[in-house]
Amino acid sequence: MNNKIKFGLFLGLASAALTLIFQDILHVDPNGFSKYTAWIILFAGIFLGTKAWRDNEKEGFITYGNALGAGVLIALVSGVVIGIFMMVYVTVINTGFIDQILEASEKSMRENNQPDDQIEMAMEWTRKFTTPIWITLFSVIGNVFLGFLISLITAAILQKKKPEEGNLI
Repeated sequence: MNNKIKFGLFLGLASAALTLIFQDILHVDPNGFSKYTAWIILFAGIFLGTKAWRDNEKEGFITYGNALGAGVLIALVSGVVIGIFMMVYVTVINTGFIDQILEASEKSMRENNQPDDQIEMAMEWTRKFTTPIWITLFSVIGNVFLGFLISLITAAILQKKKPEEGNLI
């Protein structure tokens, strides 16, 4: 198994463990500290996975495009693992998770003094898109999108072109 797949699997499992720790043990707000911690872990996983691939399989050299592709593949594998985990999480581990999301959404709208009719309409749409399938899809798509953005940065940092033959400088 190549480094990109390994790092994607490891990253997905680490993210799943982080979700369990923050949500079920520490009861941390998912929109605060835990979200930024997840982003840092995603950045580190993509950076380290791309660097390992460059150094171990690409003889220490990698183009920007190859580094970008490696990062996105790591994010995709990680996203699939997270998506599977989220499906299990909301249907088996924490069956009240969707209700918690709905309650937090309504509470936030009420705190912002939104009119009742707007809250009712927003909650109707929130309920439609807060199902296990949608949560799974959004987890995968969100991870790949954020992974792509992170990979744009890590590719710029890690790219290292082979010196041309005959050019010893």
